[in-house]
Amino acid sequence: MKNQNKGFSLSWHTAYNRIRVWPIMVQSTLLLLGIPTGHRKVFAIGFNKTATTSIHKVFQKLGMVSVHNTHWRNTKRTYVFLKYQCFTDGAPDDFTVLDRRFKNSKFILNTRDLDEWIDSRLEHIKLGVAGKTTTATPTWDCTDAAVKHWIVARNSFHQEVLDYFRDRPEDLLVLNYIREPDPGSKIAGFLGKKRSVTKEYERSTKKTREAGSLRNEAQIHRCLRELGVPKSKWKTDIHGPIEAGSTTIWPYDTSGLTYPNILTPPDLHGDP
Repeated sequence: MKNQNKGFSLSWHTAYNRIRVWPIMVQSTLLLLGIPTGHRKVFAIGFNKTATTSIHKVFQKLGMVSVHNTHWRNTKRTYVFLKYQCFTDGAPDDFTVLDRRFKNSKFILNTRDLDEWIDSRLEHIKLGVAGKTTTATPTWDCTDAAVKHWIVARNSFHQEVLDYFRDRPEDLLVLNYIREPDPGSKIAGFLGKKRSVTKEYERSTKKTREAGSLRNEAQIHRCLRELGVPKSKWKTDIHGPIEAGSTTIWPYDTSGLTYPNILTPPDLHGDP
């Protein structure tokens, strides 16, 4: 009897989700045809290991149909975008395509302190390789070369996103979910939702270190030094501008850029 009840509940759950998807598919199709319906897509375009699971759960608590996987990163898979309203778990191959394709969309640049982000990725890969759920590649590995690639790619991507939305700050929320004292409410406000959402940071992988500490500190600091990243930027959550007169390979001089309507001072008293 217990198994039958479980199956019965599951079938209702599946049916409910399918019913919810149909209106979204219709509205998404009309949106692609250039017919406004009031339907809005929400894309969390920050890299993985930046609280993407937690953000996905916030979307769900707000009553939105959200997907948390890597399939949508390929923006050529149009069918993926028809079924859902919100998307999380990594940066898409070209977020500007999504902005042009789905008018009136909102974007969240979810980020995290640089050194902790690197550490989280390294621990994620170690667990995945040990559990045989992850296959290492030249840019997805625990080598110094891979770590340096992440740092440069992240800085370049953040620069691109901030530049793109320079004149549209109302369409971009820059969010350090882990450090933000009330991230759920901040997302809700950004999306015009009145519902109150309290959602603690939820780890997507097994806890491997204490908050505020680094398991791979020596490697991370070595890579940052060799790239010429100023020590003052090792915990930045947006980008790392080059210091005046530096001759290092740190590539992007963002010192002249200001985004007063996008960026807010970090909450130094929040959880690490």
